Amino acid sequence: MENDLASSVEQLIGQLNQAKEEKTILFADMHNSTEFKMNRKDVEWVPVWGQFYKMAVQKIHENEGVIVKFIGDAVMAVFDDAGDALRAAIAIQEQIKDDMRGDSGGLPCKIGVATGAVYGYRTSDGKYDYLGSTVDTASRLCEQARGNAILLSIKTYQAADTTKVTSLAGRQSDREPEEYFGERLHFKGIKGFKEPLGYYNLFWQAQRGNYTAAEPAGETMTGRPVRPNPQGPRQGAEGAGQFLRGLVNRHMDVYGFLSFTANNGQRDEAYFHDSFSLCREPIKVNDVVYFLLRSSQEGKNQAHCLLKMGAQCQGRIGRLTAGGFTFINVQTDTPSCPAVFFAHASEIQDGIKEGDVVKFTISENRRGLMAVGIMPLEASDIASPQVA
Repeated sequence: MENDLASSVEQLIGQLNQAKEEKTILFADMHNSTEFKMNRKDVEWVPVWGQFYKMAVQKIHENEGVIVKFIGDAVMAVFDDAGDALRAAIAIQEQIKDDMRGDSGGLPCKIGVATGAVYGYRTSDGKYDYLGSTVDTASRLCEQARGNAILLSIKTYQAADTTKVTSLAGRQSDREPEEYFGERLHFKGIKGFKEPLGYYNLFWQAQRGNYTAAEPAGETMTGRPVRPNPQGPRQGAEGAGQFLRGLVNRHMDVYGFLSFTANNGQRDEAYFHDSFSLCREPIKVNDVVYFLLRSSQEGKNQAHCLLKMGAQCQGRIGRLTAGGFTFINVQTDTPSCPAVFFAHASEIQDGIKEGDVVKFTISENRRGLMAVGIMPLEASDIASPQVA
């Protein structure tokens, strides 16, 4: 077998030009699988793995993909079309979400997708496999993702027909094609990559979440360092890692309380300090706010990074799309979970371009946060200590 493998590799090296292909690679891996197995008997976890493999194979085949191999808890697949790979990724995530709601159980899945040159070769057992930096990129994106995430490379975003990307939650909320993708982001210090690894999130769920496991050190727009809450998102908390909508019902001195509806439909309450706000204007009773949910050292709900409807805020203009839309990114005290505002080009003052830091008024529609009245910053705005 070793001689066969060596011969196969030698053949690949001798025919690199013929072996080089443009493909899209997908890795789908079960999230927190080791902990799941360690806490269960074999007869309990083995069927879950079998169900995942069977489902993933089905969704990949339905979207014109081909299974390359199984690696531990992960599935590797190859596609000729980047859009097909994204549709397969969404189909896998939606099926797992349905399974976890029912009696069939299951584990969250994380998916990485990358497009580019790969080298195909025949293995010693007659199967086809792929090598190359594109394979490494898809694998690394999968490793960096949280459960439920779909992370795609820059080339995948450029190669796919994003106007045809859709999900059940997106259709229910009349989501625009560009609203499925967030800002272009990057990971630094990824093993084997000299340059930062660029990627996009694919927001297939009803609300945007914190989809990346890496938490790079960050700074606010004004250059002042941010200090993340040492508690982090409350484990198992509804809304941890995503912005929730709440109503302020009490305020005393510098503390306030708000009520909100968690993702499970239950009403809940959280407290906040005025310093947790990202806006200039003070927060008052009956204000509608968006916020990140955390847990205090005592285990109580804390509302962080508050964004008040109708208040003014600062952010950075993202990419300007051909459809006349853009996204404005506002840094929070969790660098991997910024507040992302959807904006229409008609709301942007002339002369503002991609990458500019701007001020705007916080608004909302049925899809979530919106930015209106977008204008350039003035010197006094940049110096304001109230802006995070």
